[in-house]
Amino acid sequence: MASNFCRFPVLVICFAIIAFACSTPNASADQPEKTKDTTVDNTTNVPSIASTMTNDKPHDKTTAPKDSTSVKVVDDKRTINAPLPPPSHDVTAQKMASASDLEGLPNAENANANASSDTDLVAMPHQDTQDVTSTTTAKSISDDLSPLSDEIRAQLHSIPWDVEPEVLNAVEKENEGGHFPWSDEKRPDKFYDSIRGIGGTYIGVGTDQAYVYIGWQRPTLAFAVDYDPWIVCIHYGYMALFDTCNDIACFKKMLNDKTGTYKFLYNTYYADHPNRKQIAKIFRANAHGILRRLNRIAQLDVPTFVTDHETYLYIQKLVRSGRLVTMQANLLGQTALKAISQLLKDHGRTVTTFYTSNAEQYWGYNKAFKANMRAIPWAENGILMRTIATKLANEDYTYRIMPHRVFLAWLDDPRGSNVYKISQSYVIQTRPPDSPEPPDIPFILDDRMPSKQNR
Repeated sequence: MASNFCRFPVLVICFAIIAFACSTPNASADQPEKTKDTTVDNTTNVPSIASTMTNDKPHDKTTAPKDSTSVKVVDDKRTINAPLPPPSHDVTAQKMASASDLEGLPNAENANANASSDTDLVAMPHQDTQDVTSTTTAKSISDDLSPLSDEIRAQLHSIPWDVEPEVLNAVEKENEGGHFPWSDEKRPDKFYDSIRGIGGTYIGVGTDQAYVYIGWQRPTLAFAVDYDPWIVCIHYGYMALFDTCNDIACFKKMLNDKTGTYKFLYNTYYADHPNRKQIAKIFRANAHGILRRLNRIAQLDVPTFVTDHETYLYIQKLVRSGRLVTMQANLLGQTALKAISQLLKDHGRTVTTFYTSNAEQYWGYNKAFKANMRAIPWAENGILMRTIATKLANEDYTYRIMPHRVFLAWLDDPRGSNVYKISQSYVIQTRPPDSPEPPDIPFILDDRMPSKQNR
């Protein structure tokens, strides 16, 4: 009896729920049923700059850890659809930094007598404005720093680019697909005595290395190239800062205030550039890492653009005169390097230095690489500068120079199939971890020609 009485309230509640449900109108009668949207937006499948970088904040993964130069990015496949036009040399107000773009930049630490004041950061017209905007119609590239004619500039910046490769290579498998926004080569000064003041034409891969070596070599024409479009964007950031700042203190301030520099690049310097957002974002994301790298370069015992005002001004003039070109070029590509070589031949120019960093460790010497190297109009004293990673032994690289004649001879030799086969061996002296002695970081002149008897 007690159990039947306990069940009665439950039955009443159930009947009430059923009655309420029956009296409620069917939702589908008044509004359509919500279904999962299966429509495909084809635009999301296009690997464009706009679709991959749409947030105001830079990609979280574009900033490398402090002890690494490789930046791993997920789904970073993006192609620059057309060659980036050169930095504007029209020194009118709309191309210069406005106060709002650069306001609040922090004071540079340890500023020297040449340090910029805050007013210097509001970039004033260049002192050589008339020279920079020259409309001379000279058809040759002179061996000085006079401003190039509009015709020559157009030729330089119409050189066709190589397309971005499917895979960005690296020596270590885990670094494939990453970016190298600054170098981790600790002793670039190993090259100093070999290239100091030799002039001519410079071609090289990488980022900060270009400005270090250009500052020492003093070329009158330079190509800062790379197959990674991110590196090209970083060069455009560098060139904008060189063009805007009259000394390294200003340069460092802009790197330190990456948000202000982003606004400057996006709103002012590259305001009319179709890829201004990519340039500004990538440079902002890596600005502090670049600044750390420049501070390490400043510790070298030789003058660099980071420590020597004259060297800095030389690079600045190279930029302003239109003689420093950055572009997307692949050492294994079919187009860009051949086009650069042909332009140099057309103007009677020769290449004094070609810097490959340690890129030759990524692959063997295939037909495309050999063809590109043979096409270069080498100077009589032309050299190839390279590094070979030896980090397990000395936490750095070996720094090597090879005369171009030796290099070409090895490319013609069937045994010259990769960089290891053509480089002289060197046993690095290892040291205990607690040793007070510095690591063995050698400079090597690879001048050994292939021997005929061992073929």
